Amino acid sequence: MPLITITLSGLSAERMASASSLSNFTRTLAGSIGTSITTTLWTQRESQHHSQLTEFVNPYNPQSQEIYLRLAQIGKRSPHRSLSSQLIKFSGCLPGFS
Repeated sequence: MPLITITLSGLSAERMASASSLSNFTRTLAGSIGTSITTTLWTQRESQHHSQLTEFVNPYNPQSQEIYLRLAQIGKRSPHRSLSSQLIKFSGCLPGFS
């Protein structure tokens, strides 16, 4: 059963228009707040993942150097930039799981 039907059931005809308007306003407001919170969390997590990855993935880390060499051997140009960007964006997509 739709939520609007449950919300408006039992109201008189003269109150139906006001209740419907209030219900739509509340739904829109809740959606806006949810979107704002999600965007804020996503941005904060992306910044956190960026700082964590840049601590590890740098030209001076032996493990990173090995990965760079392997990627260079298979023909990837400037792998550290594109790889880091992809990892950061992917990590930012998972704010609720990390």
